[in-house]
Amino acid sequence: MLKKIIIGSVILLILIAVSGFLILPAVLKPTLAKKLAENLNRKVSIEDIDINPFIISAKIKGFVIRDMEDRETFASVGELYINLQAAESLLKRAFVVEEISINKPYVMIIRQSGQKYNFSDLIKDQDVKEKEDVKKEEVKKDAFNFFVGNIQVGGGRIDLVDSPKKKQHALTDISFALPFLSNMKKTANIFVNPCFSANINGTPLVLEGRSKPFAGTLETTFDIDLKGIDIPYYMEYMPKEIAIKIPSGSLDVKASLSYLQSRDKTFVMKVSGTVGLNNFSITDEKNIPLLRFQQLTVNVAESRFLEQSVHLSSVSLNSP
Repeated sequence: MLKKIIIGSVILLILIAVSGFLILPAVLKPTLAKKLAENLNRKVSIEDIDINPFIISAKIKGFVIRDMEDRETFASVGELYINLQAAESLLKRAFVVEEISINKPYVMIIRQSGQKYNFSDLIKDQDVKEKEDVKKEEVKKDAFNFFVGNIQVGGGRIDLVDSPKKKQHALTDISFALPFLSNMKKTANIFVNPCFSANINGTPLVLEGRSKPFAGTLETTFDIDLKGIDIPYYMEYMPKEIAIKIPSGSLDVKASLSYLQSRDKTFVMKVSGTVGLNNFSITDEKNIPLLRFQQLTVNVAESRFLEQSVHLSSVSLNSP
């Protein structure tokens, strides 16, 4: 009897291994690419899919979505890795993911004209959305508990081509890390510490925060650090009726933003920090100088802009 159990167990493990490592990836790869291509109306390709049936993990490599004309890449992911916890999910009666990592995600956004983008066809009509929302509200379901841990994004990039303005923007070196995200009672009131960093057209951006996204108060705090934003580069986005030019100037922002919602659903948003303008100059349309200064620094004490309450603790102006 014991011998039969051992032989049966071995055969079962072999079947699981063959199905998970060989058969399932071979079937899933073309099927997933085909279904996505049909839904997105774009060519989709997947380089490889690896599945480990014993630890219930999946790895997708070389995921690429082409644009509608199949001329260039619209979006891609170098590698996506997901590690599930089936046993723990059953014990906790919740969906538990031990790790999610995304390596080298990429998106190409093209503003073609007005509000038309290269992804506009993917956005459903607002009427359809509203109908779907109504149906969802009518179907009441119990809250689904989940826990997702070790969320990581690295080496990301977003290219934005603004055709009407003849401008190109690049968000590079995108990195994001989050220890966990959960709506379970034991974790909902624990602060999570998300961290985001990137370069916006060469300007470093760092966001660090503390948040309780599933607590009743939605308590969230973010520290924002931006240095050396090149103001003249973005002047193309100013209204045409403003008859001035800004030939030089950079912007620094170091601020803290906090959001808190009380039980009666009222919310408070507080902002504090420092804003600085450096080597700033303004001319008229004929390039005649109107104003210039070496540095303007404004220190903002705790303020509530939505309530029209602003407190400036100091303002300093050098070499005007």
